[in-house]
Amino acid sequence: MKRALFFLLLLGFAFYIGKGYLDYAIQEKEETIPKKSTFSSSKIEKSSVSSLIGKSKAAMLHVLGKPDQKAPSAYGYDWYVFTNEKTKYLQVGVEKGKVVTVYAAGEDVPIKPYAIGESRKQLEQKLSFKREVTISQGLRYLSFKLSPEDQSVRPLVQLNDLYAILYFDKFTQKLSSIRYVTQAVLKKMHPYSYEFRGEKPSELKLTTAQQEAVDRGEEQQVLALTNIFRVQHGLRSLASDHATGEVALGHSLDMEQNHYFSHTSPTKGELSDRLQAGHVGYTYAGENIAANYIDGAAAVEGWINSKGHRENLLKKEFTKLGAGVYKKFYTQNFITPR
Repeated sequence: MKRALFFLLLLGFAFYIGKGYLDYAIQEKEETIPKKSTFSSSKIEKSSVSSLIGKSKAAMLHVLGKPDQKAPSAYGYDWYVFTNEKTKYLQVGVEKGKVVTVYAAGEDVPIKPYAIGESRKQLEQKLSFKREVTISQGLRYLSFKLSPEDQSVRPLVQLNDLYAILYFDKFTQKLSSIRYVTQAVLKKMHPYSYEFRGEKPSELKLTTAQQEAVDRGEEQQVLALTNIFRVQHGLRSLASDHATGEVALGHSLDMEQNHYFSHTSPTKGELSDRLQAGHVGYTYAGENIAANYIDGAAAVEGWINSKGHRENLLKKEFTKLGAGVYKKFYTQNFITPR
């Protein structure tokens, strides 16, 4: 499936359609997040982690302490990641010394008046999930068009001067995570199909070194969020495996460079072939792939909401994970070593 892009050139009006896509496989036969975090949700102002937006970097660090990871994003801000690897996970985006976005997962992160794990039915009584959310400035506008699927699993709502993307687990109908963004960040990310009049939203062009730094950071975030999800479901965390991660990265790079999306590489074969070539021994192995998501956190949420991917995420036999990100292509290789 290809990303579709349509422009209707009429009085400065345009329409864009884009969607991430997924696939998974299962077969039989490191740089890691630091050990401990100083992150304590009790230090956050009582209402919500959204209160961090607009604060200076120094003020944010004073509240949250030392981050477990710092990594650039593809949108001009740097991520500061805080986690206890079990029930608290927070990514704080800082641009030009100010907090501009916050992504939160884990049941112990405060997002009042909402809560991670809260039912969709309860949230529908507090919020209005609309098919269209528009940002206007004079005659110019940017209007996000949410598909029925978007409305179901990742609705967009305006909260005074902020916007929030709510990620729902469609299998439990509960809130899985939330992303708070400023208007400027929402425009840069443009995570939904949209119409616009005026200037088209643009994407930040990264150098090779910048893109590599973004990719390595997202790999760590994919691992951490996978483990948060597993722990929530009573499973042990997965250990990062360097050799398996190299195989995963090779597949993401191969898909991007050779313009395909499949578990079967035209030159490197199936997952079993690639693991063998990478000298990875296993008794069980599985693979999740995704493409065209705004970042690693969004890709993980996509996997959570797909039955086959979810089964890989929650397979109790798996003990190690290698994550490989190359631009907009994401690969997870799960293994149980011999």
